[in-house]
Amino acid sequence: MKRMIKGASYTALLVAVLVPVNAYANALTSLENFYATVNTLKAQFRQTVFDTDQQIIDQSSGILYIARPGKFRWEYSSPLPQTIISDAEKIWIHDIELEQVTVRNYQQTLAGTPAELLAGNGDLRTQYKLAAIDGSTDTMEWLSLTPISDDTQFEEVQIGFKDNTLVTMRLIDSFERTTQLIFEELEENPAINLSLFSFEVPDNVDLIDNTTSF
Repeated sequence: MKRMIKGASYTALLVAVLVPVNAYANALTSLENFYATVNTLKAQFRQTVFDTDQQIIDQSSGILYIARPGKFRWEYSSPLPQTIISDAEKIWIHDIELEQVTVRNYQQTLAGTPAELLAGNGDLRTQYKLAAIDGSTDTMEWLSLTPISDDTQFEEVQIGFKDNTLVTMRLIDSFERTTQLIFEELEENPAINLSLFSFEVPDNVDLIDNTTSF
């Protein structure tokens, strides 16, 4: 009986050790495949911001387009319309209700951020420390990315994959607030018209040009 208990304990220990390792390997493989093979992407997204007590303080939704390297378009439709466009050189933020456009330099604004990670214009190994996330109760594979540089607004990025497909991201900022992005109807490598990543400033809006402030 003692041998059986000892054998069972050893098996349980072995499983406990192997599961996190396998989960990390699977999540890392999913992320590397996503990063290496997805050139364009289209998805609906739901964004929720939680405070330090995990209470919801903001919710929004819209559609996302990406064309690597460096091009993206986030169209927020709810609760207020806003469009954020990158042509890999500049970022245009159009607040439709405010009739205001802000333009910023791409590299100085997005270097080392999760947006750059999605846009595929960074280096995983040199910009982040990678680790598995233990204790997951769902069927997804989770990976934690901690920025190596201190010059970032985010303390940690958590990425969840299911069946090798990106499902969600959690962004934890320096104030311990969490921004959760859930992607739905995600299409990998769809045909996307590159004109989506060009922006013309509409008439009768206030233009704030921050490209010369760096």
